[in-house]
Amino acid sequence: MAGHDPCQRAIEVARKYSGKLNPSSMDLSKLHLEMVLVAEEDLTMGSRSRLLTAAALLCSGRKLHLRQSVTVSSYGRGCPPGQGGAGRGETRSHRKCGGGGASNLGRGGDGAHWMATGSQSLVPCATPGQQTTFERPRLPLDSAPGGGCGVEANYCYKLYEKAHSIRYSAGGGLIWLSAPATRMAGGVRVISDGAFGSFTIKDNTNGDADQPDTSGGGAGGQVIVYTDNLLVPSSASELGWPRLSAKGGDAQCSSQTASVGGAGGGGFIGLEWRSKTQARSPVKDPTRLLLDVGGGRVTEKCADFLPQKFQDSVLGGPGLATTLTPCQPGLAGPVCQPCPVGLWGDGEGTCQECTNHLGKHGIYTTEGWANETCPYQCIPGLPAVQINPDCLNNIDFAVSFFGGKVGFLAAVACPILMFMGVRLAHRWRQQRKRRVSSVDGSTMNGLDDAKALGGDRGLWHFPPEQLPLHVRRIFLQGHNSPELPWTLPGSGTEANSAVLVSAIPTLLQTSIRPESWAELVKELTKTMTPPRKEKWSLNVLWCCSPPLCELMAWIWRRRRARAVDRQLRAFNQGLLGRGGLWKPDARNAARPDVRFGCDDRATVGYLDIFDHSRSPLDWAPADLRKNEQRFLAAGHGTWTNPFELPVVDPLFQGLAQTLGHSGSGGAQVLFSLVCTFNLFSRVLPAAELEAAAAEAADSGELGNATTTPALCTLIHEVERCSHQHGLQGSVEVQLASVARPNGKPSVVPGPSRPSEPLVADSFTDLVRQMPATFGDPLPDADNALEPGEDLKLCLVFSGKHHAGRGLLYSVSDLLSSPRDAALQPLARASAVGTGLHPRAQLLSLGARLRRALIRWRCRALLPWTCTAQNLHVSYLLLVVLFFTMILLNAMVCVVLGFSLCRISSSPYAAVATWLLLPTPFAPVLSPCIGFSALILKEPSWGRIHSEIAIRSFANVLLTSVAFWQLELVLPLGMALLFDALVGSGAAVYAGLEMSSADLAAADDSVGTSLELQVSGGSRGPGSYFARSSTQAAPAKPREISMTVLPSMGSPSLRSTPRARGESAESDFGVAEVTSPF
Repeated sequence: MAGHDPCQRAIEVARKYSGKLNPSSMDLSKLHLEMVLVAEEDLTMGSRSRLLTAAALLCSGRKLHLRQSVTVSSYGRGCPPGQGGAGRGETRSHRKCGGGGASNLGRGGDGAHWMATGSQSLVPCATPGQQTTFERPRLPLDSAPGGGCGVEANYCYKLYEKAHSIRYSAGGGLIWLSAPATRMAGGVRVISDGAFGSFTIKDNTNGDADQPDTSGGGAGGQVIVYTDNLLVPSSASELGWPRLSAKGGDAQCSSQTASVGGAGGGGFIGLEWRSKTQARSPVKDPTRLLLDVGGGRVTEKCADFLPQKFQDSVLGGPGLATTLTPCQPGLAGPVCQPCPVGLWGDGEGTCQECTNHLGKHGIYTTEGWANETCPYQCIPGLPAVQINPDCLNNIDFAVSFFGGKVGFLAAVACPILMFMGVRLAHRWRQQRKRRVSSVDGSTMNGLDDAKALGGDRGLWHFPPEQLPLHVRRIFLQGHNSPELPWTLPGSGTEANSAVLVSAIPTLLQTSIRPESWAELVKELTKTMTPPRKEKWSLNVLWCCSPPLCELMAWIWRRRRARAVDRQLRAFNQGLLGRGGLWKPDARNAARPDVRFGCDDRATVGYLDIFDHSRSPLDWAPADLRKNEQRFLAAGHGTWTNPFELPVVDPLFQGLAQTLGHSGSGGAQVLFSLVCTFNLFSRVLPAAELEAAAAEAADSGELGNATTTPALCTLIHEVERCSHQHGLQGSVEVQLASVARPNGKPSVVPGPSRPSEPLVADSFTDLVRQMPATFGDPLPDADNALEPGEDLKLCLVFSGKHHAGRGLLYSVSDLLSSPRDAALQPLARASAVGTGLHPRAQLLSLGARLRRALIRWRCRALLPWTCTAQNLHVSYLLLVVLFFTMILLNAMVCVVLGFSLCRISSSPYAAVATWLLLPTPFAPVLSPCIGFSALILKEPSWGRIHSEIAIRSFANVLLTSVAFWQLELVLPLGMALLFDALVGSGAAVYAGLEMSSADLAAADDSVGTSLELQVSGGSRGPGSYFARSSTQAAPAKPREISMTVLPSMGSPSLRSTPRARGESAESDFGVAEVTSPF
């Protein structure tokens, strides 16, 4: 039985009887042993010694050492031919049929004969013996059976006793080795093979010629080894590795009788490792111990002429080499070696193939696995198996999250088609409403007009048809934020009311109701005051997600602007129990009107005053030689809320009439300047305004190329554009410091400007009366900016022709009445005649690089907006490409989220880190806000998307650092790449959308199509305006800017821009273009 070692009993008996062995006392009768060698300590067999025996037991109490070339053999010493129980080969008495092969653990081959002619196929005619099986704990200890004789049974014995002591067709014997440690040197052979078949000749009693038949091969015997540790040579030698063999005997064939005997089946090699708990093979290198239990083959001579067809039927089957007790899981085979990669073992029998699915690109990785689901990995270059269990390639892996390639294409195509449909529908509706507004624009007014045009005119801008009725605009102070809320001019309720009333033109003073205006001031002040919860909520949101904070602030500002509009409408119309602001006229003439207005982002608010008693036919453009026109930039100077002039402001149309006198000649000049201002003001940070104000109070110059490069570039480019259009000294960028109710400006002596009287009935809203004399006070440098002051960026048009190049003003309120002090300049540039902003010529290398970067950022937007083809075709392609990129980014987020859940040891922590730190929900909000910006065509949302995409990049980067695993390299790398691309793409899209919106607004304002043209300097094509050959053209600028060119056609369809050599004066006249004053 397996686990029972007879050597232990033999050693005990030897020690008891002082080395004298009595077989009966050792209880070895059941083994049928022919020889027993027992050593209490070591048992050593010398080099080249041989031990031939039918059944032998070699026992050692400590170590069994078989030296070089030792042979222990029981070859052919088992059962004779035709004997051995059911395992013996079959014998046929008729001629021309070989005997069947003997079977042991391996099945013997069939005895057969072949056809000498025809197909020459083998025809089985004698069956092999019955194959035995091994079932633990029983051991196969009997001698192996012999092969079939091929002749009558009474001749088999003669075959066994043939000459030269070769026992043909006999089975192998039994060899049992047992020792705690067994050492086998090179060339050791422990053999229990079956003997090969032979020729058999029956006695010729009939006088016929002898015709030999063939016998079957004997079956392989048994080799059993009991040991704790088996030592084999560490290096190869010419003698070869040690070998244990229990092969079946080879088959013999006869060409005379065309018969072949069956080969013997393989025998049994059983190894019992006494150390049951070891998890590795007891043989250091199992490949150095050769085990052979193969079935018998055919002899070399027989193989030369034996037909190949059906030859396998006469070959013997392999026997069994195994452990007598099971190995540890993951090990298999007779020496308990680890199963190779791709196979597994449970310790029983041999290794088996792994059954888990690898996919097309998977490879098994671990040997010695204990169950059928073996570990594997994907080939290099593919996502890790933890997130890609089917080992799909990169493309199939990405699309698998969306239901395969078909689902992925549907997920991409459907949103793109829907998006294109929405954009085309939006464009069609915009064109239709433009046509409606051009036909019946006089019926629209106020908020209804803004809603009817889908917001194209801006939020609450009055319709252009009422421009002749407009007499004054009163700007609100502040930026409509908790830090700088909107306030009315003045320093208190009564002061605010007085300033507000004093700002009304003299002709309308008799129509006002002072008590209603005082109540209006009180209610507006209450409405414009932000609640405390807004400040706290924005502060908390800023700490969590700054982009969402800007979005929420935008919602708060618009809500407050609507409330102000409702209050003013109620007072203006006498609704909700409010008294009217104007006294009734005895002549039943139309009363004046006050309306609220602001920009789209509700940062700059104002009150527009209209005199409905005026006749539109009596209106005339303002005289800029006596007055100046001032426009305030909306925005906060942040990335998501930049400074810009609202091109949709109807007052620009009035100024265009002033500049051009007729036609659209003034529009091409005005909107060139406004678009150039917006192009560079959008990259101007608010911090530079404070630095510029301090610099102006200290050095007398507004802006420094080193500390305020963006502001200096803005001033410089506006001057360049004005020079190109012949408006030298008439257009400038100014910075106004407005006193808040809780602060007041300080003054010191300084220079000022001469002034002209105010024209009270002019249409302009920001007409200022200039100081009467020089010597009005300037603020002190140390106290120039009080805590209660508010800085406003302005673009000023004046006909004085001595406008400064960048000025800072300090005023008590943005709009002063005729009896108030005029604007007092804090500082002004002294350089004239150079056409450059001060310090623009002498710059350090760092300052030049910063300015070059700013100009490059602006230059990159112009090629996309300079022609009709780019605006309508390339622009659409860019938007679709950007939409696809956002969609892919969203899909990458899905892939990354699932990857984190699959691969991380703590998936919830990994996903929470990715979603919440450092910006909460940035990866989710990025595609959502991106889609919204594209569908709603909101440029400010595009900038929010750009910022939140970069913050999503930071979330992914933090996750990759905190949960770094090689398997996440691909999804993390894709997420980082797409976040960076989408962030930069969103910035480009926002700038493109802003520039396109400026041009579209200019088209809507003048009722004709305008073109943007780039001034590329000395290297690029284009200029602001072409000049005729009879008139000297001004020097071409070496900077970039934006020019609006007129063209004929409908506002919704832009025509091809004017050629470089054509003259603009041919349409509008030289005087109209170059001398608007």
